[in-house]
Amino acid sequence: MKNRLFTLVHGTFAANSDWLNQTELEKPSGFRGRLAARFSGQTEFSIPSPWGSKKLVKVNDLTNSARLKGAEKLKQHLLKQDPELTHYLVAHSHGGNVAMYALQDPEVARRVDGLICLATPFLYPRKRPLSILALVLSLSIMSLGVLQAVWQSNLLSGGWASWMAALGMILGAIVIPAVLTWLVAFERFKNRVKGDKRLSQLLKKLSFSDPNIPILLIRSSGDEASGLLRGTQFLNWLGGVGLKLGGRQLYVIICIAALLLAWMTYRGADVVPDYLIPFLGQLMVASAAVMMILLMALTLSRVFIGLDSWRWVGEIETMVEDGPPGVPSDLVVLSPLEGGQLSHTNIYTRQETIDAIHAWCQKQEASE
Repeated sequence: MKNRLFTLVHGTFAANSDWLNQTELEKPSGFRGRLAARFSGQTEFSIPSPWGSKKLVKVNDLTNSARLKGAEKLKQHLLKQDPELTHYLVAHSHGGNVAMYALQDPEVARRVDGLICLATPFLYPRKRPLSILALVLSLSIMSLGVLQAVWQSNLLSGGWASWMAALGMILGAIVIPAVLTWLVAFERFKNRVKGDKRLSQLLKKLSFSDPNIPILLIRSSGDEASGLLRGTQFLNWLGGVGLKLGGRQLYVIICIAALLLAWMTYRGADVVPDYLIPFLGQLMVASAAVMMILLMALTLSRVFIGLDSWRWVGEIETMVEDGPPGVPSDLVVLSPLEGGQLSHTNIYTRQETIDAIHAWCQKQEASE
């Protein structure tokens, strides 16, 4: 029987994780000690260069570029391993995405006999069917509503404190979103002029194809990180609704007309009944508030998907999946943990995980 090699890939913020330390191999109760004890024959472990930061502040771990660069490091590491060994990749959390990116190289995939992902939230990008017009009109609604709120509150008729409050509202709700919207719109316009080549290349980089190797997914019930990413996916969808709503020309026309009617009536023109004036004004303010919330939700959803993806906010919608989309895999779901333990970070310390890996590897080797 051939000797086995397990290459371990860490997750987000976990470049210094205990299960990667050499001293952990000496612990019978540790991940590597228990896994080696389950197999007959020699079991080896390899640790590639960390794809995440070892610094105190590890914000870069929350970027797509860090995962893609980590995949390049992992590829070089895997190509140096002994091809005569039965070689398994074990990846935790976003390390599973790093491993899948590396396995898109056919030469690398030929060196690996199986991929085992522990609590991995797989990211699936797809093009968002939105236009620059939606971005600009969404900002227009926000701007009109904020101006209406400033006017209704009579801030401009007060002292310097009222003026400062009005200025703060305008800066926070118009100027800053305008800059961000312009940057997103410019990126989208630039890509469209270039035939969308950069966007297509980006989608290809961030997507998965079948590496044609066996894949085992081990998930734990009550996984906190997966729940958080599911929440950001909802924000992502919610923000997209805001952009689509802002892109409805009829809605924008109605909002502008309501503001003009309110202004004309305020100036003395007998255009609409007086009792409709407060309603029209509140309509504009409410529209702006809803649009701001939706756009803020869209921006916040980027944080856990990838901090460097702010430029793609109008181009790409990133979904969180339980498995790599379109790629066959086996799934094992572990029972919930009790006593306040974190399911996501404790998954590789559980005996159930060791048992599932051992059983799956035995099944793969028996079928060869």
